[in-house]
Amino acid sequence: MLKVLKKENFSNLTLFLIIAFPLSIVTLKIFGNLILFYLLIVGVIATYRQKINPYLDKKFQFFSLICLGYFLIIFLSIFFHDGLEGDYSHLGRKIHFLFAPFIFLVISQADISINKIINSVKLGLIILGLICIYQFFNNVERPSGMINPNVVGDLTSLMLFISLTNFFTESASKKILTFIAFFMGLLVIILSGSRGSWLSFIFLSFTYFLLFYKSIISIKLKSFLTLIFLTLSILIFQNQTISQRSYDAIHEIASWNSGIEKSTSSGIRLDMWKAGLEAFKDAPVFGYGFRNENKVVSEYSKNNKELIRSKTHLHNEYITHLVSAGMIGLVAILVFFIAPLRILLKYHIENQENLNSKIGVLVIVGYMTFGLTHISISEEHLNAFYIFFMSLSLSKVGE
Repeated sequence: MLKVLKKENFSNLTLFLIIAFPLSIVTLKIFGNLILFYLLIVGVIATYRQKINPYLDKKFQFFSLICLGYFLIIFLSIFFHDGLEGDYSHLGRKIHFLFAPFIFLVISQADISINKIINSVKLGLIILGLICIYQFFNNVERPSGMINPNVVGDLTSLMLFISLTNFFTESASKKILTFIAFFMGLLVIILSGSRGSWLSFIFLSFTYFLLFYKSIISIKLKSFLTLIFLTLSILIFQNQTISQRSYDAIHEIASWNSGIEKSTSSGIRLDMWKAGLEAFKDAPVFGYGFRNENKVVSEYSKNNKELIRSKTHLHNEYITHLVSAGMIGLVAILVFFIAPLRILLKYHIENQENLNSKIGVLVIVGYMTFGLTHISISEEHLNAFYIFFMSLSLSKVGE
């Protein structure tokens, strides 16, 4: 693999797999995670040969400690509630964060242009779009490739904005690829039917505008206005889908609030959240243990007990952490997001031309909003994507 982990000694396979990660994570079910597993092996070997401790080395220490700290808090939530008899197999959903420092080590020393990563994101959006179009014409109810529709919708909304990060410096010919990727990404979000992803899209739109404000007002706006026009055209074209899903959500919330109907998609979520906050009051410090939250919350709910028990999370990452790991869990996930966000924003202010800091900010804002209605760091594809792009952004931001 690598004799010594230096830029000039990186194997072509390692470099290729790093570039291929954004393309593969949304188009092939497990290939993105296999790439991270390969990078983990390379990182462990490099750690041994270079005598580097990622938990003590200053370059890797910050990222390593917040990942390890988060993983340990989830582990302790099970231990404090269930002791040694607890079901620790569920920690597999968080294993990415235990091994993240070794992946960070490899990516930080890989000599890869950020533009290649962005192009891989664009290609991933185009391929995923073609897959979803094929599924749509084959009567798949919520086209999303081989991954859960909510997960695909969330990741696609984030990838869509990452694909636009070098938009203002691209040549006219390269903008064509960007337009196609943007069109396909937006189409995937719509076809997946994930309403939470539309919410993330709105937050990411504002974030993108703030990050690129100077670029937007300083360039000739023809290309940017064309992109906006395409966006509006797609939204109008899909107006019935969007308006119907939005109407359904409003109607379901109103029905739940009035007590008429509690078993709708939105009604079940609201039941989970209300019951989750009630359950939290009885175990406010350490919670009930990771993956015990739905079983516990179902007992606090007057409706949909069996449905809530059958789920694996509470469709809100913050309430899920609050119930499973108490206030400590909620603080852990907030620190997990906010600590690197502060660093990336600092770099952005100092050098507003750096794409790595912008991508990192977009990723964190995306994940913070995913957690409002879905999950953000409790699913293997989401975890892999976060670890990869945080490793990339935090390690390359100063270059």
